[in-house]
Amino acid sequence: MTPHEFDAPPSSPRCGLPARALHEFHATIADVTDEHHQNMGLVQPEDFNADVVVRFLRENGIEAQADDANTDGFHYKLADPAREKHARFACVCLRASISYATEAAYWCIEAKR
Repeated sequence: MTPHEFDAPPSSPRCGLPARALHEFHATIADVTDEHHQNMGLVQPEDFNADVVVRFLRENGIEAQADDANTDGFHYKLADPAREKHARFACVCLRASISYATEAAYWCIEAKR
């Protein structure tokens, strides 16, 4: 065999995994707000918005974008639609972590007084 016979053409199954179609989902900030995680309303709208969620999803390898028509909405894409609940819960946890970080900062300020 020559070295060129080892090169797989782009359409060959040996040339990586086939691309999976992505399924798009839409959510709003209300959809990723868990009443148990609101933590006494410490998270203000500017602390947790669609841009924060989109940046978080992208940094974790999920294609996402803010919804231009709805300022508190966002879109994200996943290969497996059954995993959508996992992505949504990740956003709930993100909000909770922001809330707890805000509260932790408050208690640090109180401790320094």
